[in-house]
Amino acid sequence: MIRIDERRGSLRAFAAALALLAVSVLINYIDRGNLGVAAPVLKAELQISGSQLGVLLAAFFWTYTGLLFVVGWAVDRFDVNRVLAEGFFLWSLATIATGFVAGFASLLLVRLLLGIGESVAFPSYSKILARHLPEYYRGFGNAVIGAGQYCGPAFGTFGAGLLMGRYGWRSVFVGIGLVSLLWLPAWKKWMPRGQGVCGPLRCKSIPVRQILRNRSFWGASAGHFCSNYFLYFLVMWLPFYLTTERHLTMTAISKVAGGFYALVATASLFAGWKSDALIRRGVSPTLVRKAAMLIGHTTAAIGMAGCCFATLDH
Repeated sequence: MIRIDERRGSLRAFAAALALLAVSVLINYIDRGNLGVAAPVLKAELQISGSQLGVLLAAFFWTYTGLLFVVGWAVDRFDVNRVLAEGFFLWSLATIATGFVAGFASLLLVRLLLGIGESVAFPSYSKILARHLPEYYRGFGNAVIGAGQYCGPAFGTFGAGLLMGRYGWRSVFVGIGLVSLLWLPAWKKWMPRGQGVCGPLRCKSIPVRQILRNRSFWGASAGHFCSNYFLYFLVMWLPFYLTTERHLTMTAISKVAGGFYALVATASLFAGWKSDALIRRGVSPTLVRKAAMLIGHTTAAIGMAGCCFATLDH
């Protein structure tokens, strides 16, 4: 039986690295969502049609999704800390380059590059958390990353939205990309080293067909699909929708969207803390994780359905 001081020690030793992972995913979601924030202004300046804007928002996911399989293979065979750092560097450069695009074609190219760079994030996070956090702290570890995941759009919509209104969208993309590069020396200093508290990971190769026959795999995939559909629908289209359909100002959009993302980030931290507490009391980890997913997806579905009937008070 693991003593309480040993539990706390394992989390404390990983605290600096976990904080940097949260910062990296915050930057990740600022960078991938900034196009949605800039869309109303960018669309007019570059003379991009609505259908072309849809292509640009989707292009990120073409390379992002396709490269996930390659990145998953890479983090199992190479230094995961370095894989994460190299991807971070690439997506920061893509963000900087966005500030210099001249039209649809060049913007499409940098969106594809952004997808390549950001594809390293979550496979790397999963590998690092599995190696350096025991089961009874992984819920909190994932919750911290989840909070950063939603704080990114919150900061991007609120902060970047206001900055774009004052300095222009090009300056904001360049500035955010340059500031993001400061994360790399911090990661080099505080990244987790060694085999971690869980010991070396001894994973035997499992045939793909065996994975595809596993019901838990399909359940987890379906749950992840549902959560991502909800998340990216909001990250990519919420600012543009509020501008064009609800006719809100950039300031109003920043308050509405920023407040929403901040609320979700807080809920994520609570859910992670609560799930770990239940597991430490002896409740099945599988039951806890599935219950959290079910409650979260159901609540999100009810909330999204309610938005269809919402009205604005003038």
